[in-house]
Amino acid sequence: MKKKHLILFLFFAVFLLITDACGNTSELHTVSKYKLEGIGNPNIGPGVIGEIGGENYLFLAKTAESSGVGQTSGDSGIMILSLQNPNIPKEVSFLKVPETNMYVEGLQLYGTVLYASTPSALWVIDISIPSVPRQISILSTVNPVSTAIMSNYAYINNAEQEISILDISNPVNPGIVGNFSDLPVNDLPGHLIASGTLLFSLNSPRLDIIDISSPLSPKEVGYFLNAGHDITEGNFELQSGFLDLAIADKYAYIASGIDGMRVLDISNPSAPQEIAHLKLQGNKVAWRIFISGHLAYLIVGSSVDVIDISNPHNPKLQASASFPSSNNGPDFTMSGDYIYAFVSNPENIGPPAIEIMNIPR
Repeated sequence: MKKKHLILFLFFAVFLLITDACGNTSELHTVSKYKLEGIGNPNIGPGVIGEIGGENYLFLAKTAESSGVGQTSGDSGIMILSLQNPNIPKEVSFLKVPETNMYVEGLQLYGTVLYASTPSALWVIDISIPSVPRQISILSTVNPVSTAIMSNYAYINNAEQEISILDISNPVNPGIVGNFSDLPVNDLPGHLIASGTLLFSLNSPRLDIIDISSPLSPKEVGYFLNAGHDITEGNFELQSGFLDLAIADKYAYIASGIDGMRVLDISNPSAPQEIAHLKLQGNKVAWRIFISGHLAYLIVGSSVDVIDISNPHNPKLQASASFPSSNNGPDFTMSGDYIYAFVSNPENIGPPAIEIMNIPR
């Protein structure tokens, strides 16, 4: 009997291992799709998800498609969708951009205030009542390329060789209270991310680390130079690029173009050290990254690589799954157990859509 029980135990153990392995390599499954019917064919995204009054909402940029010289189809602005049922978004309001030809290229949510970056201004919106969003101010003295917010201050890559510092404690009247321009010559500010008392400026081939513990007196404390990882294919040299960044604990995870994912130990910001480098299979290009728990989600073209980072020194590819309806790599955001992909023109047919997919775990 003991031998029989042992055989059964081994059988089920092997069965569970196989089942787990299959689950780790499963495709993304579309849970639902929200089609944006009757609004022309705009581009949608970026988007950000936040909780207002105990309920999750999706704030999604919509950019009207040009239909001729000086003409557009529909209005550009921000759609607000309730995610009370995360599988079935429900549009609750739409706020049109305040100026003709303005469009939203970045969104930051801070409390019940939404900060929308446009090429010509920072648009500040009260979303405390999501069904009735209202503009509370617009700051046209900045041209935000990228915005990061921390502790009542907004740090803006102002399309110049400087970072503008805004006091947003009173969003009705945000004002520039300082500028940071001490980066090396020809090293322009890039994609900005704030974490704790540090501001990260991601601009290939360099990551600059700026101490913002004193918000009005920021200072660069360290940097990491992207060197030694160029890839040559045929007669072409494919420069690896720093395209996106996620921070978890004392580690920075970088989506580095064709060079895959790089992991830096930033416990000593003055001397960041690369501790791991996960290369991609094929000709994929890593351009977005999200962290959730012990997993990193690396967007590579029109698919997502799920990477186990429980040991940051030894990241391991756990799954690779394709997006269902786009061959162009949609913009997306993540919340809970779902990926929300913003597909402007699925397979060049039909209206734009929000595709909601389960997260492989």
